Amino acid sequence: MTCKNNRTATATFCTCNSGLFDDSSNEICSLCTYPCITCVTSSSTCTSCDSTRNLSSNACVCPQKTYDTGLNCTACHYSCQTCTNGSSCTTCLTGTGRVQDGSGICVCPTGYHDENGTSLTCSACNSSCTSCVNSVSCSSCY
Repeated sequence: MTCKNNRTATATFCTCNSGLFDDSSNEICSLCTYPCITCVTSSSTCTSCDSTRNLSSNACVCPQKTYDTGLNCTACHYSCQTCTNGSSCTTCLTGTGRVQDGSGICVCPTGYHDENGTSLTCSACNSSCTSCVNSVSCSSCY
């Protein structure tokens, strides 16, 4: 069997080559859109993705703790589980005690602190503090 137009022969018919899909209307093999590596029925119905993304419900999505810039998956702020950009969290890292502050940043709640913004887990302030900058220095007291 001989195939044409970006197709490869199988046992009984010709299929579109990898990275292309059959549009089913005019027998043309069309390109899958990035980040799909392979697709079916439409250019964005993915069956596999580039190595930086995960396949989920026929879509190529960035892994948790990253966001999609359109071309790349880029790291979220260190306190985010999911985000819309590098500094705006949609959810905070689980198990850290952090909460969103209203501007999209995940912070330690009142009565807790992180160590200079680098610790992921929130630690309780000294019992005499209502808020603190570390375990020994209160920023406000009872």
